Amino acid sequence: MNRTVPENDVKKFVDIASWQTWYIGDMDCPIADDVEYVYEAYGWNVWHILTEAHKDRMKKREAEKAQEKAKKILPVIKAEMNAIVDDEIPDPMDDYLVSCINDAGRRLTGTAICMNAW
Repeated sequence: MNRTVPENDVKKFVDIASWQTWYIGDMDCPIADDVEYVYEAYGWNVWHILTEAHKDRMKKREAEKAQEKAKKILPVIKAEMNAIVDDEIPDPMDDYLVSCINDAGRRLTGTAICMNAW
């Protein structure tokens, strides 16, 4: 451990890199003051390293969550596809089919936007 960095500041570094939610720089975030302090006290390089570590960690965490969800959703999709197409898997490169599935999913999640530009 670098003895020139106070223990309290080390704790701030750890808090920033390991914070459990996005938007650590948002003023409503409980550690926003720590993020600002690190920038002012240690400069852009240290701030950047810590915020990039946080971002990378969050992306990895979200990818892991998405993989877990996909494991649960995929069997449902396969069963439905088999019921609809009599065990014939549709061509994944069918742009019309992919777009329609995308639109249907967005409508279900309330994020529908028109993706069809045919």
